[in-house]
Amino acid sequence: MVVALGALLACGACRTTGAPSSDPAARERMLAMLMPSSVEIVSPFTRIAPTSEDEGEGELDLQLELLLRASNALDNPGLMIVGDVRVELFEFRPASGEPKGRQLARWVVPLVEEEDQRTYWNPVTQMYEFRLGLRRESVPAQDQYVVLVTYNSPLGSHLSDEEVIDVTRFRRVLAPSARR
Repeated sequence: MVVALGALLACGACRTTGAPSSDPAARERMLAMLMPSSVEIVSPFTRIAPTSEDEGEGELDLQLELLLRASNALDNPGLMIVGDVRVELFEFRPASGEPKGRQLARWVVPLVEEEDQRTYWNPVTQMYEFRLGLRRESVPAQDQYVVLVTYNSPLGSHLSDEEVIDVTRFRRVLAPSARR
């Protein structure tokens, strides 16, 4: 009797709770919870800076330092993404309904291979960190710029974010006198 009861309990513990759903709509809803639903430029840490520590002396090039965070439908940040990220830098037009002026630079960053992920993903901040090179002469000295990021997934979806970044604290780096 005890053996039969033990066998019965053991069989109950091994039972699965159900097979994967064959309903395409249910699968779609489940995947939507895991897939990115938004990308966000983390503006306090996005800036234009010199490529070295001498803060703009000489003819050094600049870089756009960009932090990008992806979130899923449950608003969980720190999501890794696969596909490519297009980054565009524009002049800022003050007092305009369309703040994007002339395009200054454009990059397409692949996030397809494992090496791409290791290069750009920061596991501590759980964000992507891009350092994108800029020629000093292509960036007019101004206090604000517009950054537009578009994520293109391999499934065909596109997510974007646009942010006006303030670089007044880095004015010396962008000033004409620093461009000699």
